[in-house]
Amino acid sequence: MKIKKRYTLLAIAISLFIADFGLTWYFLNYTSYVEEGNPLFTIDGGYLSLFVNFLYAVVVFIIGYKMEQYQTIVIEANSGFDYFKKLWKSNRTDFISISFLSSFVFASFFSRLTVITDWIIYGIYQREYFSTGYAILRDKMPFERYDLIIALLSFWLLVLLWYKIEYRKSKEVFQK
Repeated sequence: MKIKKRYTLLAIAISLFIADFGLTWYFLNYTSYVEEGNPLFTIDGGYLSLFVNFLYAVVVFIIGYKMEQYQTIVIEANSGFDYFKKLWKSNRTDFISISFLSSFVFASFFSRLTVITDWIIYGIYQREYFSTGYAILRDKMPFERYDLIIALLSFWLLVLLWYKIEYRKSKEVFQK
């Protein structure tokens, strides 16, 4: 039995949420050296965060469903960039939308993994955490968070990767 992509993505999203929320809750309640910077967590003890993450899980499920329906668009092109230009000119908004939506989902997974890594590193060092090179570099990041940078960089890299992979699939069809 093949597991559908939407269920796999939903399971990943829920697993990452549980790890992130659990670590956040643990360190906020059982250590005295940490404060949570996420306003969604500090408002109402995290219940707003639970609601937002529930909505996020629904969005991931819907995007996974759309990704299951997606099929490669075959266009004769000379390169990945040429493939992108021809798609853009052909007004294939369905293709462009699914490329951005899938990149959003996977970038959010990478971002959540970064937050989990952040908590794990904090858990290892705790009192010495703020004097580590990791924490010093983190202080220089926008809003003192790595996850925002990771999310933005991975999003755009995943969009580029999407078009490259789809171009190669299209090219294989023309070579047959």
